[in-house]
Amino acid sequence: MGYELIDIFLRKYVEDIFELLLDNKNLARIRNDYDTERYNDILILLPILRKQELAIIRNCIFAKYRFSFQTPYWKDFFQKYYISNYNGTNTNAKVMEQLSDNEKWLLELIIEYERKLN
Repeated sequence: MGYELIDIFLRKYVEDIFELLLDNKNLARIRNDYDTERYNDILILLPILRKQELAIIRNCIFAKYRFSFQTPYWKDFFQKYYISNYNGTNTNAKVMEQLSDNEKWLLELIIEYERKLN
């Protein structure tokens, strides 16, 4: 029963992240709010998220562009459970070419917070 609740939560969590990531206007608003120190929900949350939660958000950015995850954990996470019709085919270099400036900024910010947790 406990794992079912975690699964439901993760499905909703990933869906919410994808909704945010698919809207680059939303990312631009987040970036502008950050630059002017008007924090919104995601920026308030980043410092208090655990390493695994930050990794989910970071990897959602890559999954959005169909990154081909090499580790079984992330491949299963996206392919089998949380993104319908996910089929990772792109390399890291290909994904990096496709990222918007806002996505690169968000990715760098997430990585910065992950490093602080090491």
